[in-house]
Amino acid sequence: MNKIFLILSFLTSVAYSQKAQDIDALFEEYKDTPGAVVGVFKDGEIVFKKGYGIANMDYGIELSPTSVLDIASNGKQFTAAAITLLEIEGKLNFDDPIRKYLPDFPEYPGNPITINHLIHHTSGIRDYIDLIDFSGQSWDNKFSKEEILETIFRQPRLNFEPGGHYDYCNSGYLLLGRIVEQVSGQSFANFIDQRLFKPLGMSNSLIYDNNNEIIPNRAIGYRKYKNGIEMDHDFNVSLSGDGQLLTNVIDFKKWDDNYTNNKLGDRTFLEKMFRKGVLNNGDTIGYAGGIFREEYQGFETIEHSGSWAGFRSYYAKIPKKNLAVVVFSNFAEMNAIKKGRKILDILLNIPSEENSKDIREPENQSDFNISVKDLKKYAGMYWNDRFLFSQNIYISNDTLRQDKTENTLNPVSTGKFLLNNNKSKVFQFSKNNDSINQIYLKDGDWELEFEAFTPVEMPSDFKKFLGEYYSEALKSSISIKQENIKFILYKNGRNYGEIFPKKENEYYVNFFGTFSFDHHNNLELSTRRLKNVIFNHNQIKS
Repeated sequence: MNKIFLILSFLTSVAYSQKAQDIDALFEEYKDTPGAVVGVFKDGEIVFKKGYGIANMDYGIELSPTSVLDIASNGKQFTAAAITLLEIEGKLNFDDPIRKYLPDFPEYPGNPITINHLIHHTSGIRDYIDLIDFSGQSWDNKFSKEEILETIFRQPRLNFEPGGHYDYCNSGYLLLGRIVEQVSGQSFANFIDQRLFKPLGMSNSLIYDNNNEIIPNRAIGYRKYKNGIEMDHDFNVSLSGDGQLLTNVIDFKKWDDNYTNNKLGDRTFLEKMFRKGVLNNGDTIGYAGGIFREEYQGFETIEHSGSWAGFRSYYAKIPKKNLAVVVFSNFAEMNAIKKGRKILDILLNIPSEENSKDIREPENQSDFNISVKDLKKYAGMYWNDRFLFSQNIYISNDTLRQDKTENTLNPVSTGKFLLNNNKSKVFQFSKNNDSINQIYLKDGDWELEFEAFTPVEMPSDFKKFLGEYYSEALKSSISIKQENIKFILYKNGRNYGEIFPKKENEYYVNFFGTFSFDHHNNLELSTRRLKNVIFNHNQIKS
């Protein structure tokens, strides 16, 4: 029996050795740059932990499993856990209106916003990050929680009726953090430390609510800048609830363990954490208590990601296999989600895209030809609703091209093109009946979808909209100016680009937002997380 056990252990170690090499290969480019720390947890053990790259570029300190990183929105599951503990203790109810605990919060028409709405991102509240960004304030400024709350409370309307939609909202979790403080009588940081960190033995984790605090082994956030790298670390932002949780992969493994063998609250804790949100129409969404309940490669998962300043994070657990992966990065350019899922593929023995051949793709790209007549089917305008920008696909010199860059789209199979023959930049067109209606774009680690649309002509009387617009709710101004034959949008004096018509009385500026005008020529703007914000025409800030 012992001999068989030793043989199995040896085979397992050999298999994991190869997988470790495959994981190393995913991060081989991060040596003299910021990078990531990776952890793999299996059956209650850390089977892999390693740092790649630099934690502090000033001193050349390398990342390691003990490096403490900001895990951004992965901290939301801790906020949901705090609320769940208070609910178990009978100190609040998930269906309570939030004004019961936040009496200064506005009373909007319609259904009241509840704690459940905040947990599941169905409140309709505007996102404070977008509110601050839009106001023109810099994250280099020192913000207090009270200042941020005042900005949220100042908004005259919601993005949508509570419970009407799912729309990820950082404001909701910031408000949950404040509710924890109101109900418990403790600071959010102290509550999380005493009720979550200490019971689980997470001695190297904290809520960053004191921007003067010294944090041993802290990694600094970075981003690419011009031809080099610069710091991207918001030392002055000390909030709590929607993120601002610093930890390392060793501590986080203890949190992951709790999803298997719960030590918090009572036996209902996990059941309540795993509750999915339900919309007003009865539809169930995938978001639960600060986590997404999704499916990956045929397995149910618990997962979340995070993005803040120069930090990116990803956590995924497959309960059926008691397997989890974390990627904590201090480099804004890293796609932690993609890296984490590639690690899952390695662990699950899923062939990589590089090693799996598409049988429809010819051995030689030049072997696949397409007529100009067929190319015309792909030409047109396409819209990405996530990042709010268009792609113009057109034909020039019998070649399909992208925007005005003259980048070529080279066909490799029906509906599939490579941008400038680069295999990492793939345009996949799909059609509904005989019309091409969608582009799926894969650019390295990034994946985007675009829907076809037919733009209208710019109205001949658009000049009537020239001038200044001001929003009291955002403390922000927009100007529309004519420069030669183009109409340009400025926000707080900064040029954001050319205005294009999308459909009748709907216009857009790429990577900015869409807007329309009412019968008083006031501007109504919608961005990624701000909807129907009114800017009054010619109202100048006093």
